[in-house]
Amino acid sequence: NSNSVPTRRQFYSVIVSKVRRIMISRMARPEEVLVVENERGEVVREFMKDTDAINLYKNMRETLVYLTHLDYVDTESIMTEKLVNQVNNTEWS
Repeated sequence: NSNSVPTRRQFYSVIVSKVRRIMISRMARPEEVLVVENERGEVVREFMKDTDAINLYKNMRETLVYLTHLDYVDTESIMTEKLVNQVNNTEWS
């Protein structure tokens, strides 16, 4: 009769999907890189250091990787929906 008892993954699937959606919606930006021209006229990359933001991004990225391993189809579906909404201008982040 173990088939009638939901697995832990099934039991938490709805809440984990909501957590995925929130993580994707509020994902911190990665390290910013500006392309600038230096004093010699060379185009170079300039990295903006904001260690708090970088640490937040790394933690969120790692969490999202773990959540994706639990259900990659749901993660892909959420991200595709967000991208479609951005293209249609119904959502902008």
